[in-house]
Amino acid sequence: MRRWPLTVLVVAIGVLGLAWVSDAATRVGGSPSMRFHRCSAAARPCSPPVVIGRAWRGSRLVEIVAHSSAKGLCLWVDRPRRGVSSGGCGQPSSRTIDLTAYRPDYWSKRSYTEVWGVVGPQVDSVRFSWTQAGQRRSKEAFVAVARGNLLRKTKQRRPFGVAVFDQAGCVGPRTVSAAAFDRHGERLGADRLASLPGCGKGGGPPEPPPQTGS
Repeated sequence: MRRWPLTVLVVAIGVLGLAWVSDAATRVGGSPSMRFHRCSAAARPCSPPVVIGRAWRGSRLVEIVAHSSAKGLCLWVDRPRRGVSSGGCGQPSSRTIDLTAYRPDYWSKRSYTEVWGVVGPQVDSVRFSWTQAGQRRSKEAFVAVARGNLLRKTKQRRPFGVAVFDQAGCVGPRTVSAAAFDRHGERLGADRLASLPGCGKGGGPPEPPPQTGS
């Protein structure tokens, strides 16, 4: 069972017709490129959404967005160029690393698999490992940790972080694991995804994952 009962919401912004601003103007500590982040009645009051991390992963722009709410800390992984966001609200895990979200995107022209989770403030880097096409592979994740002014903007008392992994094509969730390290390279902890529906025979799941509101 996940330590953080995150409700994952996957939203195709382009399909919904909502607008987003130019990603060239976005910076860490500022407003997110995508304007879909609105506080629902059940989650109010909310603090304004803030970008706590931003990076290019190959040709894919990733923004990590956070804000407070009545449901707890809300975390989102945005893909502004694709018009897609995944995330939800809950109480952050106290574990060093806790993988909370698996999102396959097999229905676009350039398919990829996204995995992300919450990490502790002492985590400097995260290395993901997975099996794909019969081979064991690994690579560094994108890690963003909120401290100082970012904590004030998100109305949080304790530093928190997020690690994001993405890989082109189909990555079965049962094969994914992650190890967290401090700035000296010392291993702090590890986690692996729970048993979830994986890749189908055609290279993707038989049908899209369900979409649920937060």
